[in-house]
Amino acid sequence: MYESVLTDEKSDLYNVYEVHENYRILVMAVNVPLQVAEEICHILNNFEPVILKTCPICDQSVTINEYISDYLYSINCECCGLKTRRFRSKQNLIKYWNATKSEQAMRYLQMDYESMFDREKE
Repeated sequence: MYESVLTDEKSDLYNVYEVHENYRILVMAVNVPLQVAEEICHILNNFEPVILKTCPICDQSVTINEYISDYLYSINCECCGLKTRRFRSKQNLIKYWNATKSEQAMRYLQMDYESMFDREKE
């Protein structure tokens, strides 16, 4: 849970902290008025993390590969070898992957998957 914490009494400025049972962690040193800090906390408290769906081919968990030197991301299934192209945005990659349950995206990935085996046979 996130909450605003007064950091400067004289200026009445707040920062945003993640609050745990026995401690809290500074999340944003924003030094903003209470109303702004509370709005940030509201957004963070209502933010739902995106969950990466399982592989549409074998239904196993997948991993996100991060190519730090290129600032690119891809998803790879270690079980069946299905993988995506590289994306510049991690959020777009996750949205793309999670949409693979639709028939059109599934066919596209299946064609990629089958062509991978065709190339290996050559």
